[in-house]
Amino acid sequence: MLNTLILVHGFMDTGRRMAWMSRRLRALGWKVLVPSLQRSNGTETIEKLAEHLRLYIIENTLESERTDLVAFSMGGLVCRYYLQRLGGLARTDRFITIATPHNGTLAAYFLPIVGVKQMRPQSAFLDNLNSDINQLQRLVFVSY
Repeated sequence: MLNTLILVHGFMDTGRRMAWMSRRLRALGWKVLVPSLQRSNGTETIEKLAEHLRLYIIENTLESERTDLVAFSMGGLVCRYYLQRLGGLARTDRFITIATPHNGTLAAYFLPIVGVKQMRPQSAFLDNLNSDINQLQRLVFVSY
């Protein structure tokens, strides 16, 4: 049986961004969930978005279901916080990120709002996550 696949959008987006990918994956037999994390415009902290993701997963899966995460851009940081700080590692097998600023992005200096500031290189948020990134060795982790 395939794991439940959760597609997580990035900055300034909604789950609609993942519609094409979700249709293709469903056609291949995957159970696909696509949350729309509210206030992905940087006015919400990444921690809060990760909590929204955690609640979405709880509400839309069985406790026994195994999950895989595929995330784009900021969505990868949301997933990392979910995995590393909110217990997501316990039910996740694979984690794939696409264009995620794991070590920050200089573009984050253009908007002085809380969620964007967290994506700056050497921010307290990223330093905290990267301090124990080895936790991700428990799963298959690929970053494109």
